Amino acid sequence: MFSNIILRVPKPLHSKFPYKLKYIGDHLLKHRLDNKKTQKAIARELGVSSNTVSNWENNKTHPGMHPLSKIIKLLGYDPLNPSENTLSCKIIAHRREKGLSQKKFAKLIGLDEETIIRLEKGGRAIQRTLDIVEDFLNQ
Repeated sequence: MFSNIILRVPKPLHSKFPYKLKYIGDHLLKHRLDNKKTQKAIARELGVSSNTVSNWENNKTHPGMHPLSKIIKLLGYDPLNPSENTLSCKIIAHRREKGLSQKKFAKLIGLDEETIIRLEKGGRAIQRTLDIVEDFLNQ
């Protein structure tokens, strides 16, 4: 005798699907598989070669600052953004989002690179310097 029961199960995930999103490449791979895109398509969107995307996805290499800003736009979030809301984290997140080096960021806000490096490491600075950075980031 037959039954009219229909069993439904979700389609298995791709064998390369990353279960832990630890590295930027894991985030890229998940995005690509979720959106059914090829490495070539992602490479075109990011302005890099498909070999570069492959290296990132396999965690053989990691993107520099310029491609990282494009990756953030592609994903819609910063895969490296710590959840803390400290000044250090805000500076790093801003630089990544805009694709700026420490030197370029420092020049943009009128401070020296060493000050930015110190602030990113959680170091101290005079209140005037902290105000300049906070004002810039809150614009």
